[in-house]
Amino acid sequence: MKKSVKAMRKTILIFTINTTMTSCMSLILGTSFLIKYTLISGQERWGIYRQNIELYLFEMNRHQ
Repeated sequence: MKKSVKAMRKTILIFTINTTMTSCMSLILGTSFLIKYTLISGQERWGIYRQNIELYLFEMNRHQ
């Protein structure tokens, strides 16, 4: 009986850790894609728009 309770707790712990790690990695990956493809750098803004335009996504700029 004790082994099954420990196994169940270990399974739940491992599942929780895996879910948390997946969420964190998705957040990091999503942020990286936003920075790389959505919010372009200052040099690229000058090249595309010919002026210094501030770009925002969800009321945040590239550095927030």
